Amino acid sequence: MPYRGSRAALERPRTVAVTQGGYVTSKQAARAGYGPSHLAYHVSAKNLERVGPWVYRLELLPISEHDELIRLALWSRDRSDQPQAVVSHVSALVEHGLTRSLPDVVHLTVPRRYRKPVLAGVRLHRCDLEREDIEQRAGYSVTTP
Repeated sequence: MPYRGSRAALERPRTVAVTQGGYVTSKQAARAGYGPSHLAYHVSAKNLERVGPWVYRLELLPISEHDELIRLALWSRDRSDQPQAVVSHVSALVEHGLTRSLPDVVHLTVPRRYRKPVLAGVRLHRCDLEREDIEQRAGYSVTTP
């Protein structure tokens, strides 16, 4: 196998991370050919930062305006690596520019069967949303107005 420098080695996970505000999950990295030892090496080399359980951030990419929402979407992924949380309620109104009121927590709607523990600064609402009630954004989803 030919030698790849650490910058070249990060190219495959980078293509995923670009669409997610610089973040990649360990499952996404594994699909790109990066196992736990690769992730550990790139964390120690300061190419990646571990920002949560199974979530990493590429240091080379700029921080997104919606950084917190993208991280929460990645945090909410289920076993098949699909995001479960949708920005909702007052947080969605802020995203749509319909209010100037800034909530003190991020409001997320998750499916009724969702069982992860709630993070600090997050308010979970349980509801099975219809697809037409969800709008996709770069790295996260938000309920429609």
